[in-house]
Amino acid sequence: MVIVLSELAKSDPSFLERCSQHPDAQGRKRRYIARTPEELYPDREDLRDMREGLPGGWLVATNLNNVLKKTIIRLASEVAGLSLGKDVIVEF
Repeated sequence: MVIVLSELAKSDPSFLERCSQHPDAQGRKRRYIARTPEELYPDREDLRDMREGLPGGWLVATNLNNVLKKTIIRLASEVAGLSLGKDVIVEF
């Protein structure tokens, strides 16, 4: 997931901003792609280190189950105009 987001962000500076605004990029209380650890884990200070840095100062939560990781990869592919399974192939 981190590699997919990083690679797609390299060629488009607005990519992560657009991903973060996608409806599937957030849960009830938190965002999965954000600028601050507090946005990733607003109610869980103990989890704020569970993140990876992305280009442009963005962060992605890493304390996610595989279903959410696949959702983020799918939305990233969609935002980039690519087809998951054809242009973006990821195995879990």
